[in-house]
Amino acid sequence: MPRTVAFSLPTDTTQFTALQLQPKILLSISFSALARWLREHLVSFPDLIRRHGYSLVILGANIRYEQPLGFFDCDELHVEAALRILRHGKRVKLDVTFHGGEVRGATVGILFCPVHIDDALSLGASPQALSDALLARFQPDEIDSSAGARPVRDLLRHLEGSAEQLAHAEGPPFVIHRHMCEVADQWAFLEVPALTGGAREALAMENGGQAPLLTEGLRHSLRSFDMELFRPYFWFQEGTVETTAYRWDDHLTFVHRLLSKLPGEKVHGTIIEQF
Repeated sequence: MPRTVAFSLPTDTTQFTALQLQPKILLSISFSALARWLREHLVSFPDLIRRHGYSLVILGANIRYEQPLGFFDCDELHVEAALRILRHGKRVKLDVTFHGGEVRGATVGILFCPVHIDDALSLGASPQALSDALLARFQPDEIDSSAGARPVRDLLRHLEGSAEQLAHAEGPPFVIHRHMCEVADQWAFLEVPALTGGAREALAMENGGQAPLLTEGLRHSLRSFDMELFRPYFWFQEGTVETTAYRWDDHLTFVHRLLSKLPGEKVHGTIIEQF
């Protein structure tokens, strides 16, 4: 049976919106669960980087809200997480469940690409499968030869064929300051829901009169959040969020693209929110 880590956290008001658990909080706690799993079953996160020369870069993440769970529904969150190796050590998958009492409120999946640290000072790195020494520490049932799903790519293919566009806008530029960064002065992926959530609510406020379905992005709970990341933002880099809202099978769906505010507008990530 794959090894897990389990822990509980007392609930507080910052973990929830008026509707549900904050997606940013779910990603943040999940990343903490990764560090707990590494320390308990492999090596600590600092030692993974410092002694073994590896780190883990986020390729994508998904959140599934399974049952209604609000602030007044529980006194603590129970978190359980497991880690798997995919593609012969070229990918790592974290799966996390969140319970409040008897309610399974949400699940989170995060897909990582292992990278080898090329520069200890800047933490510059390049993709590389985990070493044999690290792979040997995983149990057979924690190793999977599959590549892992890419839900954003699949969802986009379905959207393009059957969805009705409701509204589109590009938001004002934002700047990656250090409060949005991690130790290597690159943006932290858990900031993504805040960027896309602001873009979604601005689009709904601006266009809700012409497309009433957009107000579901303000009044209703999020059902799922899927993101795929392609390149990092760095400290002081400027970006923007391009957002398109769709009616898809009578449900509201938002597609966000995170862009560089530079000529050519490179795409840093694509995020899909479904209501």
